[in-house]
Amino acid sequence: MQDKAALRKEDRKEQILVLQKTKQSLIPQDSVDRWTFGIISDGKKIEQIDQQIAAIRKLRIPEYEIIICGVYKQTYDTDIKYIYFNDFGRGWITRKKNVILENAKYENVVVMHDRILLSENFYEGMKKFGNNFELLCCKTVFNEDTEKRCGDWITYGTNFWKAPHMGLLDYRDWDKHWWVDGGFYILKKSTWRRAQWDEFLLWSQGEDIKLSEDWKKQGVVVRFNQFSSARSLSWRHGNFSMYVFNPHKLGERKYPHMKEFYDSGEYYAKQGAKKILRKFGVYPWKKTP
Repeated sequence: MQDKAALRKEDRKEQILVLQKTKQSLIPQDSVDRWTFGIISDGKKIEQIDQQIAAIRKLRIPEYEIIICGVYKQTYDTDIKYIYFNDFGRGWITRKKNVILENAKYENVVVMHDRILLSENFYEGMKKFGNNFELLCCKTVFNEDTEKRCGDWITYGTNFWKAPHMGLLDYRDWDKHWWVDGGFYILKKSTWRRAQWDEFLLWSQGEDIKLSEDWKKQGVVVRFNQFSSARSLSWRHGNFSMYVFNPHKLGERKYPHMKEFYDSGEYYAKQGAKKILRKFGVYPWKKTP
């Protein structure tokens, strides 16, 4: 809970906990009607970014801004702030995302890759959910395929440093080993101030899992907004296993045993390779940008 609440009473026999709120949830001027939308770009999907901009404008939010960080085109639209950033072809997305938050005018922030399209229900769904949150996920599906979920509500399944048992959670569920897929974030700027993207990590180096773990250490709790949704124009990770909903604990994971064996073996093989490389002072997975 960090500094958000204090424990006032604990009765284990009766299974009672009494907590007192100690910190105001919202900062001054925070409003569900004020949003910053951040998009990172490598300059290869300009048309998709134009689609994202059109979808944001269609929401008709009273106060909003769009920040594009990376490579885009010159624009004179008053609702767009274009921040040119050359990542030297290294996929330095962690720096791009931090730049967006550094420049965000509003407390409510969406950070997304250039493949995420917000649905027409996004803003109304946020108003229905409410403005008291730290970090959110919402339903995200692949293009028009409403059955193929794109890592929208997911758990690592175990402690971060163990072999992963990743799987999608039922939208009613929650797990302490949660993590947020790096392609789409809904967060408060104050959440980012607690922990930022690790800029020693590049694209596809687990920067999203690392950030999720850092947020947990700072007392950040992720929640699921069932009223808003989005779709992804592309998805490279295939289908994840599903966890069966159990109201008392993390349920059983529906997963082919041979695939689980293969994934675990691949994980430990990579860990062994890293251990050998460390002996020679080689760290290819942590290149300094």
